[in-house]
Amino acid sequence: MMRYAQRLAVVLLVLLAPAGAAHACFGVHVTASVLQFPDYDPIGTEHADSELEVEIECFVLNILNAVPTLLTVSLDPAPGGGTRTLTRVGGGYDLEYQVYRDAARQLVWGDGSGGAVSLLFEFLGGLLTSTRQVLGYGRIPGGQNVPAGEYRDTVTVVIDF
Repeated sequence: MMRYAQRLAVVLLVLLAPAGAAHACFGVHVTASVLQFPDYDPIGTEHADSELEVEIECFVLNILNAVPTLLTVSLDPAPGGGTRTLTRVGGGYDLEYQVYRDAARQLVWGDGSGGAVSLLFEFLGGLLTSTRQVLGYGRIPGGQNVPAGEYRDTVTVVIDF
């Protein structure tokens, strides 16, 4: 009885694939850690660095051929297209920061526009769940004289497939 249920599920998934598509990604699930910076010295010149992890899980349906399913992972662009801004809770002050794709903090992680980079993943064919982990690197540049307090921003991870 169990074998029949498994085969039936596979047939239903094939029927749910988009017309003309030989592969598809169903059930994309994304989790991301909080980009938590260490204490920042507003009168110092040292940068405050941090890391974040993004995990992408994709259920891949690609049983008709060996073409991989492609997935692009990007971050929403910063307002105005430049540096991201942490805003003090209660308002009044901003603290510039950026999220990068590399540990050297040279490649700005964004949506692929304005010099920012996005990521492209290939999920191989078959009927399986595949997971990828991505690290991001944050930096608050030193030398920004702002009062103590809690500063926040919201960044959206965008998945296109």
